[in-house]
Amino acid sequence: MNASDGGPADDFAISIAWFGESDKPRREALLASRSRAASIAAEPLVEVATITRTEFDAAVAAIRSRGPELREGRPAMDLDGYAAVVDDGGAVHHARLGFDAGTAGHLEAIAAALEPDHRGPVDAVLDQVRALVGGG
Repeated sequence: MNASDGGPADDFAISIAWFGESDKPRREALLASRSRAASIAAEPLVEVATITRTEFDAAVAAIRSRGPELREGRPAMDLDGYAAVVDDGGAVHHARLGFDAGTAGHLEAIAAALEPDHRGPVDAVLDQVRALVGGG
């Protein structure tokens, strides 16, 4: 997958969410193009930021730079960890971010790829990960 060669310029999103069993609710980050963000209904524990194509490409590069492989399709629901789901014009890939101290490093890299005022959703997930497993 090459994000910069992906779908239409305003049809992309990255979702960072928990996939697996959980005894408590987990935060979710949704980083979306303007057109995608406009259609997202508000949900508790899901924070949304509207990002540019440049930020999207930088966030995908940040995911790759930390080592998780982008695999085709969505992650299995029994992953028991966080994953980043990259949807570029309908081409969907995912990267396992895990659920350990290293997960914080992945999230920090993704947040650093975004404009400061767009980092809130990733920072919310990062705060929860740090509280539960440490890291960062």
